Amino acid sequence: MTNYAGATSIVSSPFYELEIAKLQHDAAVLAWDCYVARAQGSPLKVTVGHIQVPLSAKSRTEWFNGIARRLDSLTRLKAGWSGPDSRPVDDHLAADALRLIDEVTKTNTPEPFVNPTASGGVLTEWQVAKLDLSIELTHDLSLVVLFTDAEGIAQDWEQTLHSDLSEIKHRVDELSKARK
Repeated sequence: MTNYAGATSIVSSPFYELEIAKLQHDAAVLAWDCYVARAQGSPLKVTVGHIQVPLSAKSRTEWFNGIARRLDSLTRLKAGWSGPDSRPVDDHLAADALRLIDEVTKTNTPEPFVNPTASGGVLTEWQVAKLDLSIELTHDLSLVVLFTDAEGIAQDWEQTLHSDLSEIKHRVDELSKARK
């Protein structure tokens, strides 16, 4: 069984245990690669689409490899994947989305949901306790951000990918603390 992005689904799959073993193996390989990279002082690189993305060791979490694979799978979407006007996610945008996640997360950050948008962008979302954070990365490298706090008060803003990310980092920190 596959989902719309071509990724294997383990729900209702007779190969459930094999898929879990593969994910555990990938996580173990990534953890070892991070250990070696840190010991050698060399940056870790992940391939998304056809692009090598250098990453910091600080964001290495159990879920990060899965996010990199998910973004890689989004680069294989075809035009029209979600209707006649939907666009695929290009390699550069997927790589930028991974760099953004690497930049704003820490080791205690919960795993985000990462999905394509019909306009060819990437939507990254966290839902923890009563906090919600959505970040859409668009083709022009704009970030459309929506944060809803525990009282249900929503704040939204737009900024460019290459501008100061401190407000987004602050919101991700709030999510990480709420997870505990």
